[in-house]
Amino acid sequence: VYYAFLPSYADTNSLSIVYNNAYSLYLDGEYYDSDSQFSTFEPNRSYEMIMKNSFHITVCNEKLIIMKAEHIPALSIHLADGTIENINADKEISKTGLATLITENKTVNYAGSIQSIHGRGNSTWDQAKKSYSLALPEEADLLGMGAGKEWVLLSNSFDESGLRNKLVYDTAKAIGVTFAVDAEYVDLYIDNVYYGLYLLAKKIYVGNNHVDITNLEEKTKSINPYPLSFYQSFEEEHNGKMIRGYDIAENPKNITGGYLVQIEHHEEKLAARESLFRTDSLSFSVSSPKYASRQQITYLSDYFNTVESQLAKGDLSNINVDSFVKYYLMQELFANKDKNSVFFCKDSDEVDSQVYACSIWDFDLSIGNGWLVSNVNPLVLYRNTDNWFEYLYDNPIFQSRLKEMYASVIKSDLDTLLYHRLEEYRNTVSSSFAMDKRRWRKANNGYTVSDTDKTDSSTWGRQSQHHFDTLDEHISYISDFMNQRIQFLDSAWIDDVTYCFVSF
Repeated sequence: VYYAFLPSYADTNSLSIVYNNAYSLYLDGEYYDSDSQFSTFEPNRSYEMIMKNSFHITVCNEKLIIMKAEHIPALSIHLADGTIENINADKEISKTGLATLITENKTVNYAGSIQSIHGRGNSTWDQAKKSYSLALPEEADLLGMGAGKEWVLLSNSFDESGLRNKLVYDTAKAIGVTFAVDAEYVDLYIDNVYYGLYLLAKKIYVGNNHVDITNLEEKTKSINPYPLSFYQSFEEEHNGKMIRGYDIAENPKNITGGYLVQIEHHEEKLAARESLFRTDSLSFSVSSPKYASRQQITYLSDYFNTVESQLAKGDLSNINVDSFVKYYLMQELFANKDKNSVFFCKDSDEVDSQVYACSIWDFDLSIGNGWLVSNVNPLVLYRNTDNWFEYLYDNPIFQSRLKEMYASVIKSDLDTLLYHRLEEYRNTVSSSFAMDKRRWRKANNGYTVSDTDKTDSSTWGRQSQHHFDTLDEHISYISDFMNQRIQFLDSAWIDDVTYCFVSF
């Protein structure tokens, strides 16, 4: 069976078939000249396709199915200096090219060059359907998400539904998570080959319309004669804890911000970071400034160690409590078991001296999706965002604000935040979901879910990942999980039922 995957803007009333004139083409017994109009087009219909050579000998007798997207914009990338196979072979390889982004109504949202495209991801990089980082030569507003130069194409390869990240990012935006990520669906084509349904998201970095804090990296660059990466790196202990940075010649007068940091759990990832510091319980890499000066990394180490010490004592004065409440609320609401993408930011003291939890990211392993993890029970408090949130959850001020925000923000608008939005996604992505599933069907071979596991919540966690044939089944599973999740959180945060944590 041969498949053709058409973008949403394709005009089905003027499709034409083009082929080598040395052959003859018949669809369901009807002859078509090359470049003739294909007036009988029906999406998802199986056509008998026969091709004959100049001697009228049949050289092809197969099936042809043409699928067409609806509603989703199409992003078409043409590589200028290589193939996607080059990129897929090595995550470090970067290519240039051209891109067009076209909406369903044929509006060209972007048409221009690509500064670079390369692979991204850790465990997801080993999957057949890969994620990519995309850099444009200049800032562009893609699909109304605000201007940006750096973007991410998320494959959602650990989430067969493709719904979880989108649902969480949209919810985070709606409830006011600090610097929440914008993301929109696209159908991705690379060199005229369909690569599936992707989520085009803004990359988490310091900049306007991204993490909009003081750009200390740019300020440091502006007063130094050489690129920051030119300076000598160092790694040493500071107050008994490791720091890594660069002996950069000049520093801005004010080095109190802005900083964007990420918790790192894996030593191999930490070893690859240019700048880092540690506290008693956590390791942090510094996303911005990427090349932190000795003074900057020392300041960060001292500041974050002080914050951690204060949190352990119940002192919340150096954090923005609401930002941490919203951040934790999202983690717990959607039962996120993956804790590898936790971001904090701190602006200059001239703007705001507190640390914020920001930029919710990486929720494909949430809402009952248990790839690589166990225990996706909807009736458990995970408290999975490390020691700082352990301290916070046990803090009466934090817990009071958490319960208040859950009741007033989440519960008061639950249908809009969750269930209406799932219906909206169903209407928007169903055709592209079907195309994507067909495109990547071989990548999903070998994974099954029993009929019992589809319907009985007691078996959640017994399967590696949940696989369903249709988008409707995925939405039913997510809705069922969230119904039980909400009931449980109601009991814990509204009815004040006490739950005990028992370790074995």
